[in-house]
Amino acid sequence: MATYDRKNRCFHCTLTYYGPSAGGKTSTLLGISEYFKAAGTLIREVHEETRPHVHIVKATVPGIGLIHGKPVQMHLQALAGATMYDHARLATLKDADGVVFVANSIRDMLQENIRHLQAVAREITRQKQRFTTFPLVLQYNKRDWPDALPTTVLDKYLNPFGWPAFETIACRRPQRDQPITTATIDALNALQELVLAKLNAT
Repeated sequence: MATYDRKNRCFHCTLTYYGPSAGGKTSTLLGISEYFKAAGTLIREVHEETRPHVHIVKATVPGIGLIHGKPVQMHLQALAGATMYDHARLATLKDADGVVFVANSIRDMLQENIRHLQAVAREITRQKQRFTTFPLVLQYNKRDWPDALPTTVLDKYLNPFGWPAFETIACRRPQRDQPITTATIDALNALQELVLAKLNAT
């Protein structure tokens, strides 16, 4: 949930990277952190918060726009590693302003992708928000794997509402001129645009 910081005169928004374990969420955040660090605009680099049964990776980057004329800081977060506790995974969706769903493109992971996306839908609905209009973008990760499903198949099962979708290869230390890094940043920016549009409309 977006909050206004009177002291610093800016808004704070939370964007959650969600998806199956080992799908590339942590690597994505590490790559984004390196990207903004190289540009000299990173607000807070990747750090880890430990809670019972869960490790949450976080980073803070500048927003690409304004909310009611005020600057924005985007707080990115993702669950690190595998967990057997669904409630711990869903906790990262609490008060999230938007979600990047990081789908694992590997063929054998399709059902896990579907299951986790359904979990997002249930949780957003439980928060009394309309899932079909909630800010969400898809990041089809691991596109370099030989058994990666075609994007047409992923769209068929994961993108019924026509969300923005991006093909990515999460890597921990990307170069700024690598196209796949651009795709990861494009996904982040696309989500920011959806979040900012929603918040500026209220």
